[in-house]
This record gives sequence, C-alpha cells and structure tokens, in this order.
Amino acid sequence: MNSQKKINILLIPIDNRPVCYDFAVEMCLTAGDINLFIPPREIMGSLTSYADVNSILRWVKNLDVQIDYAICCLDTIAYGGLIASRRVETSEEEILKGVDEFLSLLREKCSKVYAFSSIMRISNNNINEEEKEYWNKYGKQIFDYSYNFHKNGTEPEHSIPEDILKDYLNTRKRNFSINKHYLSSGLDFLVFSRDDTSKYGLNVKEGEELQRLILEEYSDAMVLSGADEIWSGLIARAYSDFHQQQVSFNTVYNHPYAGSVITRYDGVSIKETFCSYLRMIGSSEKEEGDISLVVNAPLKIQDDLALGIFEDENFSHIFKFDKSKNYAIADVRYANGADDEFVSECVVDEPADMKHFFGYSGWNTTANATGSLMSVAVLKFIAQGKGYFDEKKFKELMFVRLADDWAYQANIRQMLRKGDSRSCSELFKPYISKIAHYLGMREPDTAFYFPWNRTFEIGIVLK
Repeated sequence: MNSQKKINILLIPIDNRPVCYDFAVEMCLTAGDINLFIPPREIMGSLTSYADVNSILRWVKNLDVQIDYAICCLDTIAYGGLIASRRVETSEEEILKGVDEFLSLLREKCSKVYAFSSIMRISNNNINEEEKEYWNKYGKQIFDYSYNFHKNGTEPEHSIPEDILKDYLNTRKRNFSINKHYLSSGLDFLVFSRDDTSKYGLNVKEGEELQRLILEEYSDAMVLSGADEIWSGLIARAYSDFHQQQVSFNTVYNHPYAGSVITRYDGVSIKETFCSYLRMIGSSEKEEGDISLVVNAPLKIQDDLALGIFEDENFSHIFKFDKSKNYAIADVRYANGADDEFVSECVVDEPADMKHFFGYSGWNTTANATGSLMSVAVLKFIAQGKGYFDEKKFKELMFVRLADDWAYQANIRQMLRKGDSRSCSELFKPYISKIAHYLGMREPDTAFYFPWNRTFEIGIVLK
C-alpha cells in the first residue's frame, strides 16, 4: 500500500437520500486514500424538512483538519436543499449574506472549493410533491408558459392566476440572480446543473445566459444537465487533480445513432452529456481510451419506466461488447431504471472480470447514470494504478447499484405499484443471488427501506 498522504475531501450534499449521501460515502471507500468528511445525516434536508444550515456551519467550523477539496451543494447552504430552493420565501439579501459567510469559512479551511448550484427546474406535470402547493393545479400550465415564452420570445396567452404566476416568476428571478452572484464568489470550480430540462423553457434560457457570462468573463465554471450526481463528478475532478492524472474514455454504442439521441429530462444528446462530464471530471476522449464507456441507448426516444411511458421503437436487447478491455456500462435505454433484458442477457450473464469491469449505472436520467458511472470509473482507474483500490468496497458499491437500478427500479418498483404484497426481502431474493454471482462475492445480508416514504427511491443497506 502506498504511504503517500491521503486526500481530505469535504462534501456538503444536496440532501439525505441514499444516492446523494450513502453513494458518496461508498464511492470514496473504493479509493483507500480518500478521507471523506460529510455532515451528520440528521442535519441534512429531506422531502419534508430543510437542512439545518446553522448546524452545518458549526460542524464545518469544528473540523480540526485541513481540507484539500471542499465540494459544496450551494442549494443546501442557500435554501436548505434542492427541493427547498423551489419553496422557501427567504429574500435574496438574506440568502446571500449566509452563503457568503459560509464560502468565506470554506476558503479558510480548504485548499480548493468546488461548488454546484441548480438552475430552478420546471417539471411538466401537476404534482406538487417537490414544488409549491399551487403546482398541483397549475404546474403543467406554468411549464407550457415557460416553454412557449422561451420558444417564441414573447409572453404567451395563459390562464394562470396573476398572483401565482408572479410568485413563481419572482422565485425564479431570485434564484437566477443568486446563481449569477456565485460567478464572482472566488470558487475554484463551479457547476450549474439543469434538472429535468426540455428543449425550451425559462430554465433553458437562464442556462444559456449563464453560459454566455462564463464564456465572456469566467473559465472555471460550466453548465450541464443533471443534479443528483454532480457531487460525484466533482469528487472525481478533485481526485484527478490531487494525483495529477487524467483518465481518458472512448464510447461504444449499441447502435450507430445512439450518440445523437436526445434523452428525456436532459434536453441534450447522449454525446453532449458524455462530453460535458469529460470536462467536469477532468478527463478526455481518445479513440483507444483508458476505459470504454459502453452505452445501451434508446433507438429514438427514451422511455420512462417509473411513469410507464413507452414510445420508442422496439429493437434487439442483445448488445455484445468487448469485456477483455476496461469498460463501464451506462444503461440509459430507459429513464428511471435499467433495461431488464439487456442486464439479464448481456451484463450478469457471466461473472465479471474485476480487472476490466469499471462499473454499471442505470438510475434515473442519462446524466445521473452517465455522470456517476464515469466518476466511479475514474476513481477506480487512478486508485488501482496507485495501489489504493479496495475491490471489496467496489463490489459492494456495484451490488447496490445493480440492486437499485436493475432489481428495484426496472422490476420490483412496478410490482409494488401494482399491489404486490410480498416483502422487499422476498422480491429482491432472486436478484441478489444473480448480482452476487456476477460480482464474485458472497450473498450479503441486506435491509431495505423507503427513505422518503414513497416508492420512487429505495435505500439498500448491506449488513
């Protein structure tokens, strides 16, 4: 084992969901030279409560180590979390006062500060679970208003009550102004994330304006699609920077036009998503890269397993690829879950060679899956070369990903929503044995829970 100094990384996550909290801890454990400092879970935000920002501030102040890299979700510090950013009524002045105080503390305690902030999303539905109360009546109308305003350049006709539209636009205006402020906050790297993005919308317009400002005045910032996985890319960037090593990728697609498919919720093509993450994690594209990104993509339109949207043309799930070289699998044929037949027939059909297998991901959006996958692969490649790689922790991380993305999102969630009364342990049982065999590990004792008391996400604990 190399005796070189370990890297101290401080992470302020989006909220307490497993993909934002547990995933970060588990990912960093795969590289034995990372010390991850993350606030206690109980002070982070959830679906119904906001982060305790004062407690987070005290926690950072009390850290008695010098941090090499701070990775901070600015939505957490500014509003109390990603969901809170769309709900809180706090004034811009009060928010900026708290953010500037916190960033000043980070610069004092950390050598480099990487941060990310969301461009306020516009969900295309009448579900207010993560929005203000009026979204259950006017969400779809607000989406249409935003879409047409940006597309045509003039305010469209609408029937949204004046007070509701005013409140919505004022919240957008505040958040956009705060995002522009971050550009002059002295951050070492800054990412603006576009969550649930379509071709047109006020959020897209804001992203274009931020991109223009970045090109004109700033070089250490970028705009990209995604949200929940951004932390992983910044950890990979920090790890690459620390070791002064750039990892290269090449892409292997399941059909010739896969790279040009614009995926649901991202608003950009698969190729653009890939290139954006290359930049964020400090990697490059080469014809014969260190790692092949194997992409299982839709033919024309990305369907959604969670919402039951099936519009794409059916084509063969058989996609054989070279497993004798380093590869990582981005399973993005569907949004919100794995391609069941592809995983069954082309991934877990035979045990993985851990020397060449650099990860699997198929969760939620293409940006979520691709960004987190590339980040995990970067950590493994560098850590493996430096003698820090922990294969046991990597297998555990991949077990959770396959159990979540494949077993749960693509299969078990649908069973539960149709009224299947069996326990999660019983439903997961046949998948657990297949995943463990694929990864060459003993079947772990597992526990399952619903962190936000809904079926959209699940927590998977290896005992």
